[in-house]
Amino acid sequence: MFRKVLIANRGAIACRIIRTLRRMSVPTVAVYSAADRHSLHVRAADEAVEIGPAAAAQSYLSVERARRRSTRAMGSSARAPHLPKPAPLAASCSSVPRPPTCGISA
Repeated sequence: MFRKVLIANRGAIACRIIRTLRRMSVPTVAVYSAADRHSLHVRAADEAVEIGPAAAAQSYLSVERARRRSTRAMGSSARAPHLPKPAPLAASCSSVPRPPTCGISA
């Protein structure tokens, strides 16, 4: 099972994902731009991480910024998330070094 799930989406889709994960007792982290600070998905998530200004090119579409900020929030759980877009973020997360697990698999 997941320890925590990063939701790199917004709006109704993100809210449905958050509701489902809450029923499964899985904590959620939402990412958002400055323009979405007060959005429902940000308030509904267990944690929220601002990834940049309102312009999508400087927030949601900035793979490096989104990866860096979300990795901090996700900790050792930051492993290749399922993202419908942008796919480069998933590839970027899969290259993050994982701490030793003492032989325990997730």
